[in-house]
Amino acid sequence: MIAYEPLDSIGTGEATSMEHIARAMNCLSKVLTEYGIKKYNLVYGGSVNHTNIREILDINYVDGVIVGTASRSITSVSSLLKTIR
Repeated sequence: MIAYEPLDSIGTGEATSMEHIARAMNCLSKVLTEYGIKKYNLVYGGSVNHTNIREILDINYVDGVIVGTASRSITSVSSLLKTIR
């Protein structure tokens, strides 16, 4: 499992653009494939919340997310889970 979190998203509450996430995950996937690594999971972290989680999970090569601040309350976690159902 490899996690990617762009520096511009750390602690800001603002996720980077979906295009940036897609390019980064595509690049990571290509590098892993070039090294002959066939089984891997790529996860994205960086201001994941109930308003962007679905869109992030729909990006090619994103196998999961890391939730930081949005996991501080059960209400927020519940909202995240309802969003991805």
